[in-house]
Amino acid sequence: MVNMDLKKYRSKLIGSKEERAVSPVIGVILMVAITVILAAVIAAFVLDMGPGNSTVTGGADIGTDNAGSGNVTVELTRGEDIDGIAFVNESGEVALFDENMDSTGSVGYYNSSKSGDGTGSLTTDEDYTIYAYRGEGTIQEGGSIDDAEANVELGSATGP
Repeated sequence: MVNMDLKKYRSKLIGSKEERAVSPVIGVILMVAITVILAAVIAAFVLDMGPGNSTVTGGADIGTDNAGSGNVTVELTRGEDIDGIAFVNESGEVALFDENMDSTGSVGYYNSSKSGDGTGSLTTDEDYTIYAYRGEGTIQEGGSIDDAEANVELGSATGP
C-alpha cells in the first residue's frame, strides 16, 4: 500500500490562508453595494423623488344659456397649475381649447362663433366634457385630452 501525503494537494485545491480571505471580503462588499442600490431605488418610489407632480386640481361653475345668448360659461372657482381648459366631445376628441384660462377665477364665454385659442368651435346641442389641464401647447383640436401633462374633469355642458 502506498502512503500518500494529501496535505500538499490540499493547499493547491483550497489555497493558502491569505488567498482564502479575498473572496469573502469581495462578496461582502458586493452585497453591501447591492443593498445600497436597492434601498435607493425603493426610496425613490416611496418618496416620489421622480419627475414633477403629474396632477392638476380644479373646480368650475359651468353654465349654459340656450334661451338667451347661447353661451357656455366656465368660471374657475379653484385650481392649481392650470394652463387651460378643453371641451372634449362625445367621440373623445378635443373640440375647443383655451389656454387663456388660469387659476385666478377668470371667466370664459363660449358659443358657436368663439374658438378659444384654437380653430375649433362648439356644435349646437352636442354634449361636451370640460377639463382643466396642465401642459401649455400640448392640446390640439382633434387630439386627446390625454396629450396634456395632467388633467382634471370640471364638468359637462351642452353646446349652444
